[in-house]
Amino acid sequence: MPAIPVPACERDGCDEPVAVLKHRLCAAHYAGLRRAGKLTTASYGREIAPRACLKCGRIFEPVRANHRHCGPMCQNAAGQERRYLRRQQRDAEQSSTPVAPDLHNSNRSSHAR
Repeated sequence: MPAIPVPACERDGCDEPVAVLKHRLCAAHYAGLRRAGKLTTASYGREIAPRACLKCGRIFEPVRANHRHCGPMCQNAAGQERRYLRRQQRDAEQSSTPVAPDLHNSNRSSHAR
C-alpha cells in the first residue's frame, strides 16, 4: 500500500508536516495562532477589513466576519443597553394597552376565609 503524502506547513521556511489540514499549518504554527487569537476560522482565510466598534467607535481588526464589537466589555455593554431598551419598549406597550380585569382572581379575593 503506498504511503499518503503529507503536505508541508504553508508558513515560509517551515518544512514540518501539516497537523491541521483546515488551516494547512504545522502544530507549532497553529498553536501560535490560537494563542494570539488570530485564527480566521469563520472567514476561511479571507482578509477581514478593520471596522469601527458599534458601541465605542474604536477601530479594530475583527477575527470573524460577524464581529461587531472591539471586545467583551463593549459587547456586554451593548447587550445591556439592548435589554434595557427592550424592557422600556415592553413596559410602554403594556402601559398603553388596557388590561382586562381578571374575573377569576377578583372573585376569590372578595371571599373571606
